[in-house]
Amino acid sequence: MAARRGDGPAPLLVSTVAECKAHCTRLAAAGVVAVDFEGADLCRNGELYLAQLAAADGGPTVLIDVVQLQQSAFDEGGLKA
Repeated sequence: MAARRGDGPAPLLVSTVAECKAHCTRLAAAGVVAVDFEGADLCRNGELYLAQLAAADGGPTVLIDVVQLQQSAFDEGGLKA
């Protein structure tokens, strides 16, 4: 049976580099990952605020606070990979 809205674990807000790295490592191993970005004028000169990621394995949706982590989310946190 397909999952209904509200099923599964609650989303996780990630605001530290260590959490970001741990969740990005888990998501990378999942194979299939849905990705959504929130921000203003999402283009070359826009601003990214939030990255939302969910793996097909049924784990929690991960909300990465890019405003808080800045470039470290991509570099040390593993979001770039």
